[in-house]
Amino acid sequence: MTLQWFLGETQGAYSVPDGTDTVVVQAGSLASVVQAHTFSRGHGCYGGVRVTTKPAASNGSASTSELLARCQIQEPQEVPR
Repeated sequence: MTLQWFLGETQGAYSVPDGTDTVVVQAGSLASVVQAHTFSRGHGCYGGVRVTTKPAASNGSASTSELLARCQIQEPQEVPR
């Protein structure tokens, strides 16, 4: 399978490519695959991944995007007295 990593300004916007990884999975395997990616570009607050297979899956590709920790707004902490 091929994992294409993207950055974007809004969730689901795959506008800035950030890399591609290829992972070999045996046909018919039910094993989970975990693949880490460190986003190297400073564009966008949403990191996304699109997963495709060869041959192509009958339901197409899968994708998701999430807000990156570097962009999350921290609530001010009240200092105890």
